[in-house]
Amino acid sequence: MFRRGKLEHFREDYRRHLRKIAHRLDMPDIRRCTFKVYRDYVGTWVYEESGFKSEVAMLLGHLWETSTTTYIVRKALAPKHYHTRIAQTTEEEVELSNLGYDYVKDTVNGGSLWRKRKR
Repeated sequence: MFRRGKLEHFREDYRRHLRKIAHRLDMPDIRRCTFKVYRDYVGTWVYEESGFKSEVAMLLGHLWETSTTTYIVRKALAPKHYHTRIAQTTEEEVELSNLGYDYVKDTVNGGSLWRKRKR
């Protein structure tokens, strides 16, 4: 994707690729993506998946775990939207569990409520 050489050549190639992708997808905001955006996305995603501050700090190379607080605050402030389903039988519960849904509670009519976070 990128040719070898100086950092300036790398920057030019990266910007050129972003321009092409933004034009092809008709999404001009893509041109503003920097490597910090990717780093923040990965940090937030890893914290969301694992829930361990130390794992994010180690992955991103933070010397102090207080630097990792940004990703925890970002996750706490993010809106939470869910897909919800109701299972009436044990087979449906097993299927929802295998699809990544989390059990919430039993309903009044004898079913069970399950939810999965939208991405």
